Amino acid sequence: MHPVKLKIEGTFWDSQIYSGELILIDINGSLHRINWSEAIDVIAHKFPNFETAVRVSFSDGELFYNPKVTKIFNDPTIKPVILSQLDSLSKANITEKFSKKDSFWHEETYPFSFLPSDTEIYYNRFYAAGEEGLYSTPKSGIGSKYNNAELTKHIDTNVMQVKASENASAVAIAAGGDGLFEFKFDRFIKGNLRKHKNIAHIPCNICDWAFQSVIGSSLYDTFFVKFREEKKDDKKIRVFDEIIHEKNIFSSSGSNKSIVWGAREKLYRYSDDGFEVIDYNSRNSKKPTFSHKGFLDISGQSSVSADLDDVISTGVAPFGTIIEFSEKLIVLRSDGEINQFDGELIHWRIFPRSEHYSNQLHLIYEDRLEVVSFIHDYFVDQELKIFGFSR
Repeated sequence: MHPVKLKIEGTFWDSQIYSGELILIDINGSLHRINWSEAIDVIAHKFPNFETAVRVSFSDGELFYNPKVTKIFNDPTIKPVILSQLDSLSKANITEKFSKKDSFWHEETYPFSFLPSDTEIYYNRFYAAGEEGLYSTPKSGIGSKYNNAELTKHIDTNVMQVKASENASAVAIAAGGDGLFEFKFDRFIKGNLRKHKNIAHIPCNICDWAFQSVIGSSLYDTFFVKFREEKKDDKKIRVFDEIIHEKNIFSSSGSNKSIVWGAREKLYRYSDDGFEVIDYNSRNSKKPTFSHKGFLDISGQSSVSADLDDVISTGVAPFGTIIEFSEKLIVLRSDGEINQFDGELIHWRIFPRSEHYSNQLHLIYEDRLEVVSFIHDYFVDQELKIFGFSR
């Protein structure tokens, strides 16, 4: 089953989609806020032959993960119709050029003084990271001229990546040579983040969450900052356990150059030999913390085989794992297929914490944003899949 795609013309730098709103940062420093549900309705009405497929793919991505909806979908009189619409949509070339003339599109002032290296939205607060540090502002007034006083600076080190946790009520940042930091979330203080804490004095350019724990990496050197839960005064608290280096996680670790990354229960090691996949067990003390999930031999896979020095970034979503190279991006999908997207990217983004948009991949090129929706994962056994974490 092919992914479906929606192109939005424009010169964009970054994107976020959260709580029914698409937020785009323009390369020129403007901020665009789009009522996503309304925009998708407008698009869907243009294509009556696959109107339902448009909504399911771009606006209601969680529907087919719902067991009650799945039962309806599997009705033999309904399933062929939906599958036919999804197939038609995957072959369509949908390109839109919205502007502030559209009722659902608003152009506002970008509140920060720099174009960010990364952004995040967490509990309705917008975070922007860069060489100047980590800043945040309320999402509700992010582009408003009355919002300047609401800017909060959380740290002044160079921040290369910011990731919010789904389980630990915290935000992690990769701060290059300064290491890996964490901020506890607190809704009752200004900016909603407590004072930062350095949880690993190891160079770190990339970070992500594995439930309560944090994965840090400089792309060629990866470590796992493991936390555990303890009971204190009848309350569960999160406690630092240990730092585990990749050589103690992967059986194939050796002299070969490799790249390691992961999120949630999945960790990947990519080398000239192929992909080793590890499952992380965060709950069951009777099972190993790390267990071998599978290995993929990439010999003969021209789309995957490449010089490791050409890898720029990586990521994990429910629909698969992502590797960006200098002039292409590949998705190793949860159903075993591989998708390749050619061209040099300005930025790309996934939304693993999202309830409605975790099936989306945003690809930002020089002249457009491509919203790619992966619909195959609805039909994959979530416990058995190798690429992509479980929904």
